[in-house]
Amino acid sequence: MSLLDLLPKVKRERESEVRKKVAIGTAIGLTVGAVAGVLLAPKAGKESRDDLVKTIGELPGKAKELSDKAHKMVGEATGKIAEETHKIMCREKEMLAGLNEDVLKGQWHELRGGIKAKWGKLTDNDLTTVEGQFEKLMGILQTKYGYSKDKAKEECDDFINANKK
Repeated sequence: MSLLDLLPKVKRERESEVRKKVAIGTAIGLTVGAVAGVLLAPKAGKESRDDLVKTIGELPGKAKELSDKAHKMVGEATGKIAEETHKIMCREKEMLAGLNEDVLKGQWHELRGGIKAKWGKLTDNDLTTVEGQFEKLMGILQTKYGYSKDKAKEECDDFINANKK
């Protein structure tokens, strides 16, 4: 299992942890506040009960307010996680692309036949032009097969990763 496969799972786990912590913190805060209010009340019993009833009536609104705040915090955390995940994935892709360029250059003669078999439209002249250069192979695939740059890179990476020694 590669790092790229683990990143979405780690992201979901982090989001879940943040939600759990916010919910637990909210519940603890509400409980502690209610208990402290009853125990430390300087008022008489009837007054305290009336205030307690009033406070209990306000709880749904406060809970909604806290829930909205928690939702906002989770959204912000999710955004940060997504941003960091994107940065990690970009660095990983750049590293893999560099490795694949090295593999293509180093194993050009071994990979040449497989390239010709996979992409039958490529001529011997095309392969001579490429001569182990990753960017040139991508360019020829874009021209001959109409691939986008991203699609050509993905196809090259997949081929090289499947044929590494």
